[in-house]
Amino acid sequence: MENPDGRLDTSENRYDTGDPTKTDAYIKIPSIIKEGDKIAIDVTNPDGSKTHKVYTYTNGKIIAPDHNEVPLNDGNFKITVPIEHGKTTSITTTMMDKAGNKGESDTNEIKFNASPVAKFVKDLDGDGLIDDTGPVAVTSSDVKVYVPSGTQPGDTLKISILDPNTNKQSTVSYVLDDDGVHMINKKNPSDIKVINEGAITIPDVPVSSKRPTLVDATLIKDDGSAISGTSSGRLFAFGVLDYIDDIKLVTKIDNAPVRASKYLDEEDYEHIITTSQFDSTSTQKINYNIALTNDEQPYIKFGINKPDTIVDSTTGELKGYVLIEIKDENGNISDSFKLKIDNNTVEANFEALGKKIDRTHHIIDATLC
Repeated sequence: MENPDGRLDTSENRYDTGDPTKTDAYIKIPSIIKEGDKIAIDVTNPDGSKTHKVYTYTNGKIIAPDHNEVPLNDGNFKITVPIEHGKTTSITTTMMDKAGNKGESDTNEIKFNASPVAKFVKDLDGDGLIDDTGPVAVTSSDVKVYVPSGTQPGDTLKISILDPNTNKQSTVSYVLDDDGVHMINKKNPSDIKVINEGAITIPDVPVSSKRPTLVDATLIKDDGSAISGTSSGRLFAFGVLDYIDDIKLVTKIDNAPVRASKYLDEEDYEHIITTSQFDSTSTQKINYNIALTNDEQPYIKFGINKPDTIVDSTTGELKGYVLIEIKDENGNISDSFKLKIDNNTVEANFEALGKKIDRTHHIIDATLC
């Protein structure tokens, strides 16, 4: 089954196209499937009940238990499964040959969150980080607030935004009009939002690298019941763009879930625990705690929203650079070196520099100076 993160939220189960009680799941046909092979699908529903169905591969087609053909799309076929807010639907697929002998099984889960959810438009991959490593400074982003699929006319969507620059919160409430398309500001009826692709847009929400912008969205039903969701966005002004070697990088910011580093799409993150620290001063530091089994000489490319390094013509000293320190777990430095900022990037080529990290000294601190 294709289900990348095991989670389903309101941006996917949308107001305009979704259903708060069910969703589609896509089952991928193995490339090695043979005539007469079967695919058993066992679904554990949110209420704990279970269903069992067996599909058969015949003449290049998938035949359902009711003997009807199931449409194939790019090697996948679709089933519909029940969902419920805050609960998990489990789907297990098992391959069988035509004699009924079972092969490999694969289990995936869908955990449904029916809360309204906010997405920062400039956060291209939805990880809460907004790229600010380019030459043009980013100060704001539009925010799309996705309306839950079960919203009815008369329901209210309350949106609260905590400004990272002033640390003050602003709140506005929109009520869904009878036409099911427009949301009207309760206090200012001239402020009307159109639901487009399941969301309304709040323009020019301020963002900063100092602290995250918090967006709380609450759907208040006509009967008084409510459901809330919180999202955040923060500028990513100093971070990893690329690397070469078998080092795998992950980023963990503000105690958020561990995620792949910005711009990377790797599957194995077990080697590194990474923390990005946004200090109260202008200094920004990135720390990589690398669990190594062998010595490594990685190449790491950083993106940074700062001017190019200036070299003093008299002293040769650098102004505006990144300091790399290689440390052990007690903070003892085994080696350090300075790197120039060039066109918003910094390249740390350990092999070319003759630098190495090992089992003892496996922590890299990269500090903007």
